[in-house]
Amino acid sequence: MPINFPDSPSINDEYSAEGRTWTWDGTAWLANETSVSIVSAASPITFIGNQIAIDQNALVIDGGTSAAPQSSINLRRSTAAQWVADSSILASGEPGFESDTNKLKLGDGVSTWTALSYSSGGGGVEISSTAPTDTEATPLWWDTDEGKLYIFYDNFWVQAVVGTVGPEGPAGEIGPAGPIGPDSIVPGPEGASGGITYTITNSGASAYNINGADNPTLSVIRGHRYILNVNASGHPFWIQTVSGAYSSGDVYSGGVTNGAAEAGTIIWEVPFDAPDNLYYACQYHSSMAGLIIVSDLGPTGVVAATHPVTYDAGTQTVGIDLSDYTPKTSTVSSKTAAYTLVLGDKASLITATGTFTITIPGATFSTGDKVDFMNIGTGTITFLGSGVTINSVDDALSIDTRWAAASLFFISSSSAVLVGKLA
Repeated sequence: MPINFPDSPSINDEYSAEGRTWTWDGTAWLANETSVSIVSAASPITFIGNQIAIDQNALVIDGGTSAAPQSSINLRRSTAAQWVADSSILASGEPGFESDTNKLKLGDGVSTWTALSYSSGGGGVEISSTAPTDTEATPLWWDTDEGKLYIFYDNFWVQAVVGTVGPEGPAGEIGPAGPIGPDSIVPGPEGASGGITYTITNSGASAYNINGADNPTLSVIRGHRYILNVNASGHPFWIQTVSGAYSSGDVYSGGVTNGAAEAGTIIWEVPFDAPDNLYYACQYHSSMAGLIIVSDLGPTGVVAATHPVTYDAGTQTVGIDLSDYTPKTSTVSSKTAAYTLVLGDKASLITATGTFTITIPGATFSTGDKVDFMNIGTGTITFLGSGVTINSVDDALSIDTRWAAASLFFISSSSAVLVGKLA
């Protein structure tokens, strides 16, 4: 008769029936005996170790702790739809169970599932509400009343117990990288447009403050993009074609987006036909206005003088051709008697004839100022500081040779350095 083991047992729980006792080891009911008999290998049962598995779940029968060989049955199971989709072929005598219809088929080693007939008894499996009597020919019984599978084992019908799913196997090796796909033909999102930025605020109602300067002259280039960030509430910023106060009839809108903003961003893409001069103005305050110079190129920088340079390898000297050099013209002032410098002598040349003293006053010149001197006579020119410390090599403060020259550099309003042919 069938043995119905308890559901959800705990480890080491015991169950007795028909004069025998079994113990649950966590995965199977183990008979408390020292020997077991093995179902004939000629039946359609596959024995593997000491377990019986259905659809990869361990279906366990264990006969005890003796060294006698143990057995396992692998019974494949899937839904009817899964069997139809499966192209594999059952081995000869291998059972396959439809879990949603409680039907069974036996493989022939050749046919696919759809080509096999359902088993209605015999061939090793009995599907009915009554246990088969010929247990040698039919060692498996599917009880259709209870929906359970039994195995005739050691003269008893033993319920097949589905054990827990085993641990997941190790991951397989990572396959080789696939080929690089073709370049995308879908363009990416457009980035933000760039431009030259002006930050515009207001100094009260008297001026626009643009990048730190009040009402400055702006220079823009045709074809370029300008971003005017305006934060001057109550002072709408207009671009127009006339100077002075705001004139509604002379507003310039070429390339301008969001013109007249007082708290926002004006975008100006200067057209190539923009006039040379435009103007900005506040709608309400005439003192807030300025000039905009429009050109095709930026402001022209200072052109540096160029002079041919030569090198004489024999003498290892460098020569510079200054034939086209025109020196900056300095004011020349001639002195023949004692003299005290004034601010107007800055950046000038003082020539001296005779013997006398030139006084350098304090608090007159600034850092960076310079005065040049030249002795064009045969006398001696002496320099005297009055409120100014005059520094020189060896404290020499005179020019006593004709055609000798010296320069006085101010390093502060009260200190200067005298360099040249001094005595």
